[in-house]
Amino acid sequence: MFVTPAVIGSLNSLPKDKTFANITHAIDGSWGIGEKAYTNDELGARIAAAQAAA
Repeated sequence: MFVTPAVIGSLNSLPKDKTFANITHAIDGSWGIGEKAYTNDELGARIAAAQAAA
């Protein structure tokens, strides 16, 4: 299911930078962080780096 920012905004009052999703698999290039699309390998690396920094 594809959810646009407009739909997210209509479902709750949280700002988009406070909206999170748990992604276990995405089609390469279809999921973005900070408006940049990543492959699954890149996405996994970014998640691992964020966890290590926390």
